[in-house]
Amino acid sequence: ETCYKAGIRVFEFTNRGPKALQNFIALDIIRRQYYPDMVLGAGTVLTHQAASDFVDAGASFIVSPCFIQDVMGICEKKSIPYLPGCMTIKEIFDATAAGCKMVKIFPGDVVNIGFVKAAKAVLPDIKIMVTGGVNNENLSNWLSAGTQAVGLGSNYFENQVSDALATIKNKIDAALKTAV
Repeated sequence: ETCYKAGIRVFEFTNRGPKALQNFIALDIIRRQYYPDMVLGAGTVLTHQAASDFVDAGASFIVSPCFIQDVMGICEKKSIPYLPGCMTIKEIFDATAAGCKMVKIFPGDVVNIGFVKAAKAVLPDIKIMVTGGVNNENLSNWLSAGTQAVGLGSNYFENQVSDALATIKNKIDAALKTAV
């Protein structure tokens, strides 16, 4: 709710833990009821079965930490976007040659902004989403480097209960002002 009120309309649910699929299904019910214009996808999808399960449960896109052909196959079959994680030009080339319309540079704080600029220089038509290490201090640099999307993750979500919602909203407000 806080993310939505702050202006986020695309949300990647991370597939971690034994109840991840059940939690995704519950979240999608809430999304459909209260936030119908929010796009909900599943991330950290590593197997054909997980991809199939999340797509059947309503995922609008699938994200993986690396390119997985079986996961790509499910996404193609269901006509939804697949964003595989890539760390090299070869991985980006292979993923886009296989049909991926956008790749995820992950982890961004390891690969860095210079890599995105170099990748765009040799593969100018690639569309890139960066996740891992994106924050309000470096967001404009990632966007200037040529990324089309970023994942806002742990830097925005505190583990503390007190004032957590206000903190998240303030961080997201600042990020959206930077991005626009």
